[in-house]
Amino acid sequence: MISEPLKSKFKISPTASLVLCLANELYRDGKTCQAYVENIDTSEGESLVKSFKQVFEHSESIAILRKRYIRHLFEDYAKQFPKFQVCILGAGLDPLSLYLLEQYHDQIETIFEVDMESMDEKRAMYTKLIGDNDKLKLITHDATDIDPLLVEIKKMGYHTSIPTIFLLEGFVYYISRDKFSTLLEN
Repeated sequence: MISEPLKSKFKISPTASLVLCLANELYRDGKTCQAYVENIDTSEGESLVKSFKQVFEHSESIAILRKRYIRHLFEDYAKQFPKFQVCILGAGLDPLSLYLLEQYHDQIETIFEVDMESMDEKRAMYTKLIGDNDKLKLITHDATDIDPLLVEIKKMGYHTSIPTIFLLEGFVYYISRDKFSTLLEN
Protein backbone atom coordinates (compact mmCIF):
# COMPACT_ATOMS: atom_id res chain seq x y z
CA MET A 1 0.00 0.00 0.00
CA ILE A 2 1.92 3.00 -1.25
CA SER A 3 0.01 6.22 -1.45
CA GLU A 4 0.79 9.66 -2.79
CA PRO A 5 3.69 11.74 -1.40
CA LEU A 6 3.18 13.85 1.69
CA LYS A 7 2.11 17.45 1.13
CA SER A 8 5.50 18.71 2.31
CA LYS A 9 8.77 16.89 2.74
CA PHE A 10 9.94 16.06 6.23
CA LYS A 11 12.89 18.28 7.22
CA ILE A 12 15.67 16.38 9.00
CA SER A 13 19.03 17.13 10.57
CA PRO A 14 22.08 17.51 8.32
CA THR A 15 23.69 14.36 9.80
CA ALA A 16 20.61 12.22 9.18
CA SER A 17 20.33 13.70 5.72
CA LEU A 18 23.98 12.89 5.01
CA VAL A 19 23.50 9.21 5.86
CA LEU A 20 20.41 8.92 3.66
CA CYS A 21 22.23 10.64 0.79
CA LEU A 22 25.35 8.49 1.10
CA ALA A 23 23.35 5.29 0.76
CA ASN A 24 20.72 6.68 -1.61
CA GLU A 25 21.26 3.99 -4.25
CA LEU A 26 20.11 1.30 -1.82
CA TYR A 27 16.78 3.00 -1.25
CA ARG A 28 15.84 2.46 -4.88
CA ASP A 29 15.66 -1.31 -4.26
CA GLY A 30 12.14 -1.37 -2.91
CA LYS A 31 9.10 0.70 -3.75
CA THR A 32 8.32 1.65 -0.18
CA CYS A 33 11.93 2.60 0.64
CA GLN A 34 12.06 4.78 -2.44
CA ALA A 35 8.73 6.43 -1.61
CA TYR A 36 9.88 6.98 1.97
CA VAL A 37 13.09 8.76 0.95
CA GLU A 38 11.16 10.85 -1.58
CA ASN A 39 9.15 12.24 1.37
CA ILE A 40 12.26 13.50 3.16
CA ASP A 41 14.10 16.74 2.49
CA THR A 42 17.72 15.60 2.05
CA SER A 43 18.98 18.87 0.58
CA GLU A 44 21.36 19.56 3.49
CA GLY A 45 22.87 16.11 3.14
CA GLU A 46 23.45 16.54 -0.57
CA SER A 47 25.84 19.44 0.02
CA LEU A 48 27.57 17.50 2.82
CA VAL A 49 28.12 14.53 0.48
CA LYS A 50 29.95 16.83 -1.93
CA SER A 51 32.18 18.04 0.92
CA PHE A 52 32.79 14.48 2.10
CA LYS A 53 33.79 13.38 -1.40
CA GLN A 54 36.33 16.20 -1.59
CA VAL A 55 37.94 14.99 1.63
CA PHE A 56 37.50 11.25 1.01
CA GLU A 57 36.27 10.20 -2.40
CA HIS A 58 35.17 6.72 -1.24
CA SER A 59 32.86 7.86 1.58
CA GLU A 60 29.75 6.98 -0.42
CA SER A 61 31.08 3.52 -1.27
CA ILE A 62 31.88 2.75 2.36
CA ALA A 63 28.37 3.67 3.51
CA ILE A 64 26.82 1.55 0.77
CA LEU A 65 29.09 -1.43 1.48
CA ARG A 66 28.22 -1.33 5.19
CA LYS A 67 24.50 -1.28 4.44
CA ARG A 68 24.81 -3.99 1.78
CA TYR A 69 26.67 -6.20 4.24
CA ILE A 70 23.87 -5.72 6.78
CA ARG A 71 21.38 -6.81 4.12
CA HIS A 72 23.58 -9.82 3.39
CA LEU A 73 23.56 -10.75 7.10
CA PHE A 74 19.76 -10.58 7.12
CA GLU A 75 19.65 -12.83 4.06
CA ASP A 76 21.82 -15.40 5.86
CA TYR A 77 19.74 -15.12 9.02
CA ALA A 78 16.52 -15.63 7.04
CA LYS A 79 17.94 -18.87 5.62
CA GLN A 80 18.58 -20.16 9.13
CA PHE A 81 15.35 -19.19 10.88
CA PRO A 82 11.76 -19.56 9.68
CA LYS A 83 10.66 -16.79 12.10
CA PHE A 84 12.71 -14.02 13.68
CA GLN A 85 12.51 -10.60 15.29
CA VAL A 86 14.58 -7.51 14.62
CA CYS A 87 15.51 -4.80 17.10
CA ILE A 88 17.18 -1.74 15.58
CA LEU A 89 18.79 0.45 18.23
CA GLY A 90 19.49 4.01 17.14
CA ALA A 91 17.24 3.42 14.13
CA GLY A 92 17.24 7.05 13.10
CA LEU A 93 15.45 7.71 9.86
CA ASP A 94 16.90 4.80 7.88
CA PRO A 95 14.08 2.87 6.17
CA LEU A 96 15.67 -0.57 6.71
CA SER A 97 12.44 -1.86 8.25
CA LEU A 98 10.56 -1.15 5.04
CA TYR A 99 13.13 -3.13 3.07
CA LEU A 100 12.99 -6.01 5.57
CA LEU A 101 9.20 -6.14 5.46
CA GLU A 102 9.30 -6.29 1.66
CA GLN A 103 11.93 -9.03 1.61
CA TYR A 104 11.06 -11.16 4.66
CA HIS A 105 7.48 -10.31 5.54
CA ASP A 106 6.41 -13.88 6.24
CA GLN A 107 9.47 -14.63 8.38
CA ILE A 108 9.54 -11.49 10.48
CA GLU A 109 7.57 -11.71 13.68
CA THR A 110 8.21 -8.10 14.75
CA ILE A 111 10.61 -5.24 14.03
CA PHE A 112 11.34 -2.89 16.92
CA GLU A 113 12.88 0.44 15.96
CA VAL A 114 14.29 2.38 18.90
CA ASP A 115 15.53 5.96 18.90
CA MET A 116 15.25 9.15 20.91
CA GLU A 117 14.10 11.39 18.08
CA SER A 118 11.83 11.44 15.05
CA MET A 119 9.90 8.25 15.84
CA ASP A 120 6.53 10.02 15.69
CA GLU A 121 7.38 11.54 12.30
CA LYS A 122 8.74 8.24 11.04
CA ARG A 123 5.62 6.42 12.26
CA ALA A 124 3.46 8.93 10.37
CA MET A 125 5.45 8.39 7.17
CA TYR A 126 5.38 4.59 7.57
CA THR A 127 1.62 4.68 8.15
CA LYS A 128 1.15 6.86 5.09
CA LEU A 129 3.19 4.43 2.96
CA ILE A 130 2.21 1.00 4.29
CA GLY A 131 -0.75 1.60 6.60
CA ASP A 132 -0.88 0.24 10.12
CA ASN A 133 1.40 -2.74 10.39
CA ASP A 134 1.36 -4.92 13.51
CA LYS A 135 4.85 -6.19 12.72
CA LEU A 136 6.42 -2.75 13.08
CA LYS A 137 6.89 -1.12 16.49
CA LEU A 138 8.54 2.29 16.76
CA ILE A 139 9.71 3.15 20.25
CA THR A 140 10.88 6.56 21.41
CA HIS A 141 13.44 5.63 24.03
CA ASP A 142 17.04 6.13 25.04
CA ALA A 143 18.59 2.89 23.78
CA THR A 144 21.48 3.26 26.22
CA ASP A 145 19.05 3.00 29.15
CA ILE A 146 18.98 -0.79 28.90
CA ASP A 147 16.73 -2.10 31.68
CA PRO A 148 13.74 0.17 30.95
CA LEU A 149 14.23 -0.47 27.23
CA LEU A 150 14.00 -4.24 27.70
CA VAL A 151 10.81 -3.77 29.73
CA GLU A 152 9.39 -1.54 27.00
CA ILE A 153 10.13 -3.87 24.08
CA LYS A 154 8.66 -6.80 26.05
CA LYS A 155 5.47 -4.75 26.53
CA MET A 156 5.47 -4.14 22.77
CA GLY A 157 5.63 -7.87 21.97
CA TYR A 158 9.27 -8.95 22.13
CA HIS A 159 9.61 -12.68 22.81
CA THR A 160 12.85 -14.06 24.27
CA SER A 161 12.07 -17.44 22.68
CA ILE A 162 12.20 -16.12 19.09
CA PRO A 163 15.59 -15.63 17.39
CA THR A 164 16.39 -11.92 17.26
CA ILE A 165 18.80 -9.73 15.36
CA PHE A 166 19.90 -6.68 17.32
CA LEU A 167 21.26 -4.08 14.93
CA LEU A 168 23.41 -1.24 16.24
CA GLU A 169 24.56 0.27 12.96
CA GLY A 170 26.16 3.60 13.67
CA PHE A 171 24.74 3.57 17.19
CA VAL A 172 27.85 2.51 19.12
CA TYR A 173 29.64 5.73 18.18
CA TYR A 174 27.29 7.61 20.49
CA ILE A 175 27.67 5.53 23.65
CA SER A 176 30.50 4.87 26.06
CA ARG A 177 32.42 1.62 26.06
CA ASP A 178 30.84 0.73 29.44
CA LYS A 179 27.30 1.28 28.17
CA PHE A 180 28.08 -0.75 25.06
CA SER A 181 29.36 -3.64 27.21
CA THR A 182 26.25 -3.46 29.39
CA LEU A 183 24.04 -3.45 26.32
CA LEU A 184 25.74 -6.55 24.91
CA GLU A 185 25.53 -8.37 28.24
CA ASN A 186 21.81 -7.70 28.56
